[in-house]
Amino acid sequence: MRAYATQGYLSRGKNIYGARVWPRHEIQHRRDNPHGQGKGGGRRAGEPQGPRKAHAYEGDPRLQTAADALATAGGTPISRIAAGLAHQHGGSARTWERLLARTRHLH
Repeated sequence: MRAYATQGYLSRGKNIYGARVWPRHEIQHRRDNPHGQGKGGGRRAGEPQGPRKAHAYEGDPRLQTAADALATAGGTPISRIAAGLAHQHGGSARTWERLLARTRHLH
């Protein structure tokens, strides 16, 4: 309730013996008319969500770089390959590990 009051969704309330209280009708009104409801926007209930990627890295141009690195790496651990790619091309080593894993999955 205090957060709603701070954000302006409720009045400041009253302090009675050290406790903050609000009129019951105000609380019930807020409960029955939540902020943002009925304003439009967003996806309507039952509508499809639209096209989604099959995978987060689908079509990512870095997949080819990861594939090339895997092809030339031999028995080098993935973490070391990923660290090298991150240093050379930017991004985090963890992102490159994910790209390498996706490349392995595809090939």
